[in-house]
Amino acid sequence: MVIDERVVDWVDEIRSPAATAAFEAATHLADYWVATAVVVVVAAALIRRRHRVAAGALAASSFGAMAVTELLKVAIGRERPPVETHLVEAAGFAFPSGHSSQAVACYGGLALVTFLTTRRRVARAVAVGVAIAIALAVGVSRVYLRVHWPTDVLVGWVVGLAWLALVALAVRSRYRRSSATMKSELSRNGRMSQVDSSSSIERPAASTSARNSSKP
Repeated sequence: MVIDERVVDWVDEIRSPAATAAFEAATHLADYWVATAVVVVVAAALIRRRHRVAAGALAASSFGAMAVTELLKVAIGRERPPVETHLVEAAGFAFPSGHSSQAVACYGGLALVTFLTTRRRVARAVAVGVAIAIALAVGVSRVYLRVHWPTDVLVGWVVGLAWLALVALAVRSRYRRSSATMKSELSRNGRMSQVDSSSSIERPAASTSARNSSKP
């Protein structure tokens, strides 16, 4: 695509050793083994603290995005930029960018976990800010390092965000069902308590009436 080539040409003009080193470091934040390690460690900690829904949401977001992205890569089969221009090793098809989708799904998933486990606004804002920063850094790094076209990255972000949104909606639906069930149980228990209280009042009254009627 023309827009891809123009963006890549512009990136070539501003390339520098310092920027190359920075983007090489940034791109590893969304390597599959790094993302997997992050998810496993955080999910284990969440389960230990009894935040099972949050742990499941994080795993579903990261691993689900991996699966969807790989399926799209195989289905579309778009080639990467020429191998001789790559600044880091990369294999497989290009579209969409797996690193870009994983950056959103994994670190966005961590932001979702923050919303599920704390009410502190500062913590939530920091989590969202960090997730956005990492997603942008990783996406830009894939183009800068010549292993993806810009449109690969854009669609990768969209895939990751869409999958994260689906996971968030599923979690929200689950919490709503749990809340409705809890309210129903509380309401039923309240009615049963009222019935028991009425029965306990009526029984002494009936006993008193019986004693009075038995007097000569």
